[in-house]
Formats: sequence, structure tokens, C-alpha cells
Amino acid sequence: MADENIQIDSKSSCYSYTLFDLNPDPVFCVGPDGQILDVNLAAERVAGRQRDQMVGQHFSDFFSPQHLGAAAEVFEEVSAGHAVVHETLTITRPDGDEVVLDVSAYPNTSRGRLLGICGIARDVTARVAEREELRRSEQALRESEELFRQLTGNIDQVFYLTCRRTGDLIYVSPQYEELWGQSIEEAHADATAWLKMVHPEDRARVQSEAFRRDDYDLEYRLLRPDGSLRWVHDKGFPVRDDDGDVTRVAGIVEDVTDRKLLEEQLRQAQKMESVGQLAGGVAHDFNNLLMVILNAAGFLDQGLPPGDPLREDVELISRAGERGAALVRQLLAFSRRQIVNPKVLNVNDVVAEMETLLRRTVGEKVAFLVKKDPRLGLTLIDPNQLGQVLINLMVNAGDAMPSGGTISLETANVSLAEGMEGGPDQVPAGEYVCISVSDTGYGISKELVTKVFEPFFSTKDKAEASGLGLSLVYGIVTQAGGKVSVYSEPRIGSTFKVYLPTVEGSVELPTRQPRRRPARLRDEVVLLAEDDTEVRMAVAKMLQHVGFNVLHASSGTDALKRCRSHEGRLDLLLTDVVMPGMSGRELAIHVQTARPDIRIVYMSGYSDDMIGRHGILQVDDNYLQKPFTSTALIEKIEQVLRRR
Repeated sequence: MADENIQIDSKSSCYSYTLFDLNPDPVFCVGPDGQILDVNLAAERVAGRQRDQMVGQHFSDFFSPQHLGAAAEVFEEVSAGHAVVHETLTITRPDGDEVVLDVSAYPNTSRGRLLGICGIARDVTARVAEREELRRSEQALRESEELFRQLTGNIDQVFYLTCRRTGDLIYVSPQYEELWGQSIEEAHADATAWLKMVHPEDRARVQSEAFRRDDYDLEYRLLRPDGSLRWVHDKGFPVRDDDGDVTRVAGIVEDVTDRKLLEEQLRQAQKMESVGQLAGGVAHDFNNLLMVILNAAGFLDQGLPPGDPLREDVELISRAGERGAALVRQLLAFSRRQIVNPKVLNVNDVVAEMETLLRRTVGEKVAFLVKKDPRLGLTLIDPNQLGQVLINLMVNAGDAMPSGGTISLETANVSLAEGMEGGPDQVPAGEYVCISVSDTGYGISKELVTKVFEPFFSTKDKAEASGLGLSLVYGIVTQAGGKVSVYSEPRIGSTFKVYLPTVEGSVELPTRQPRRRPARLRDEVVLLAEDDTEVRMAVAKMLQHVGFNVLHASSGTDALKRCRSHEGRLDLLLTDVVMPGMSGRELAIHVQTARPDIRIVYMSGYSDDMIGRHGILQVDDNYLQKPFTSTALIEKIEQVLRRR
């Protein structure tokens, strides 16, 4: 019997050693007073202390102040007879490291009396650290996503992310709805929904680039559901995985409609300026030819006896030359190189003076309505050029209504607090006198509205129109510091509005001097500077015909030499404005320095800044516009010489 008891105690001791000391998890026993009774080998490893350093110590010695509260609550709960399972407690090792334990503790009681607390723990420090890292990562991801949403939601551009393989839309920013004019839900539901909004003329190109390339840089048009057109700049970038394969494409789309409009306006202005320079140069040379033709015809006419059959041919030459001169004046007005004589005037006065002519211009089939603002402000413009503007606008309106209709001409004061788009230019803020000409004719499509002021452009048959009418309007108004706008709809009609800046002052009444027949001059000496040989010969003949003594010079430098070498008197310098080398204005300055009493008369086929800024004559300048007649030349010289 004794041997059997010894055998049972041996087995119990073996089981106890196996379950306690060899357990890989820390096992502990705590007395009712909180003192540690025993721990196993795993507890030594986890706590970082030897068993004899722990047995007899109070459990609270193993917890830092911040973690002690949780341990005390577990001790009280188990001391009350309740088991605590899987409670997380954190102990502090001697080296300061903290170890997180998953603790399960049970009360050891006998006949209702607490003998102690037994428990087992598992080191979950690494697991908790992983969970905390995961929590921090998830928090960082949420914050990053929120920052991304705020960023993409507050920029004007559209950001998107697509799957490279399928083309499906993964993400698109809220601005998509405003730019494309369709909902984000529609874009997600159909991978090609965005492409369907691309203008049909651009769609194939965009599809080819965006679906076949990993990176692209495109500009194309969007035709939105409301019919409006927007230009966009779309730039895509590849997104690669760890293996370097492209899995997604990120892109950003910017609305560049305003930039495109500005570029178009710049191209239009450059085009107008280039053609204007060409027209001005052609007009200048053509004027020189017309001068020779008209004055040669005049000399022929004077030399032919009355009734000579050749006089009819000479008259045809003169009439053709005068028509050519009128065409040149149109070219000069278009190119803004025409010499103008602006006056402070009331547009109503010009309209009233021309009303009968304007009614005849549009014909009997067209009703002509005129409405004038009685409180209309004043503006500064050449009245003859203003008349050209009115006639050309009326002719343009009448041509749009071959079967009849209504033309309304209205004047009004307009105050623009902000700039207004219109025509090839923007009408800036300011005070204006507005001339509005509206018709009920064919109208013009949106595509053609921007071209109406281009030279030689016309919607009419080329045999019926030169295409200079509205270009002439543009040139005159721009030269006067104003702007032109046009609004038109097909089958409804068009409205052209001319904005002329208002000015202070009073209306300048025209001064009329009695015409007098030029007297025959005998001894005055004129220094003539003209680089065109034929023109110089024609002008010299005009002067010599009435008795002037003429000194010829083919350039400014040549004229200055003649001035300095001539020992007699010089009464007048007649010079072309634009000559190779020394200009007419520079020549005049040098000549007046040498001969202060000499009088100056300028002549040219067009104006330049050397005559007057922006083509406007200086007050003291005496100017003859080519081509001019012998009578006009002699009258101008007489007028200048009388001022001596």
C-alpha cells in the first residue's frame, strides 16, 4: 500500500512539473494578499527576472503606474471569486521594456475561503504591436484619402484613374460633372461615357492616343449635352506595379477654353495686322501710280482742243483713276494707315445728314427705322470715315435681305462697368457712344462670325462682293479707338454694334474757306524731295506749269545736299514722308535748322508715326494725300506761303 502511495505521488509530481515548469506560457500563483507564491520558467523569461526575484514580491511591483490600475481591477475581480479570461495587461521589465500579456486568472478556494489566485499568460506583445501598426496604417490611409479628396475636390482640374487593361474608370474627381456635363455615376457605369462627349471630329484621335498609349498629352473639344463647346488639355501618366508593369493610368484634365479664345484672338489680330501692312504698302505704291496717271491725263486734257475725240479717252482714264483712288482709300482705312482728320461730333448729326442717302442705299424693299438718343454723348472721329462706316453697315445689312426686311439704326449712350466680349476684340470697361445696326436677314453661323471682319471674306458670291466692307468698318473704328461687336443667328438676323469712346468738349463746326483760283507764281523756289522718279517728274511738272522754280532731289540726303549747296532763297520744301534712308520728317528738321523761314508741305500715299501718331495729323503739319491734283497742290502751297 505504501508503495502504491509513493507511485501516485511520483506521478502527481511529474504531472505538476510538466504542466507548470515546462509550460511555454508564463504560469503564476498569487496569494490572497497579492504576494507572488510561485512562477514557472516561462514567467522568468517573459518578466526578465529570476524566480527568487519574483516569489514573495507583491504583484503591483511588476506594473508601471499607468498600467497598475488595470492589474488591480483584475486582482479584485478574481479575489471576489470570479474568473477573468483573456484580459490584456502590460508589465514592465527591469530594462524598461514593456511586455503585453493576455492573462487568464482563476480563484483557488476551499470551503468558500480564498486560498490564492492561479493564472496563465501569453506574451502578445508582437501581436499587439502589429495590430497597432495596422491601426496606424489604416488611420494614415484614411487621412491620406481624406486629403486626396480635399485636394481633388478643390482644384479646377479633373483628376482621374483608370484600369489599363479594361479601361474602366476607377476614380474621377467631382469637377468632372461640371466640365463634361454628365454625372460621375454615368462615367462609372460606362467606360466610354467620357469619350462620347468628345467632339466627333476629335474622337478618333483621342481614342487612338488614350487607349493605345501609356502616356499622352492631348488637346481636344468637348461637345456637352447642353450644346456648349469646351476645349480641354488631357495629360495621362502610367502607374506601374512592383514588377514594372503598367496597371493603371492617372490623368489630369484642364479646361483651356479661355486660353484657346485668347490664342484665336491673337491670331486674328496678327492676321489683320499682317494683311493691313500688305494693304498699306500696296496702297502706297498704287497711289504713286495713280498720281502719274491722273495728272498725265490732266495735262493731256489741257493740251487737247475742244471737240477733240481723244478727250473722251482721256476722260475714261481720269474716271478709272478716280475709282482706283477710291479703292485705295478703302485699303488705307482698312489698314489704319489713312490720314484722318478727327473732330468732336455728335453721331446723331452725322446720321441725320446721311439719313436720306442711307434710305436710298438699302432700297425700297427694306423698312428703315432710325432711333436716336437725344442725350447722346460726343465722340472723336473723322466725320467722313464715320459716314463710310454707316454706309458699309447698311449695305451689309441690305445684302442679307434680298427679299426685304427691316433694318434698325439706333444710337445710345452705353456705360460698361466690366469688359464685354464681342467681335475680334474685347470691349473694355468705359463710357461709349454706341451705334447699333440690326437686320432681319439670313444671319451668320457661329463658325463664320469670327471671320466677318477678315479682309476679302464674304458670305456673298465672289463676283458680287469685294470682302472689304466690314474690314473697312473694323479699320476705321479701331483707328478711332473704338471696338466692333457682332451678334448673329441663322434665319433670325444680325446686329453690329460700334462702340466709340465718349469725349468731353463741344461739337467742332466745319470751317469753310472760299475757293480761289490759284494765281500764277513767278519767283518762288520749291525744293522737291521724292524717291519715285515718275511721281517726282509729275509733281515737278505741276509746279513748273504755274511758274515755280523746282530743285529736284531723289532722297532725303540728296535734298539736304541741295539745300546746303543752293545759294539763293528756298521758299518751300515739298517732301514725301517715307523715303529710303532719311525720312521726310527728318529732312524737314534739318532743312528748317539751316533755313528757319522755309515752309514745309508733306505728301504721302499713307500715314506713318513720322507724320502723326496712329495716323492722326499733328496740328501744325501740312499734308497732301496722294493721289492729288495740280489744283489741290497749288492751293495747299498758296495757303502755306500766305502764312509767312
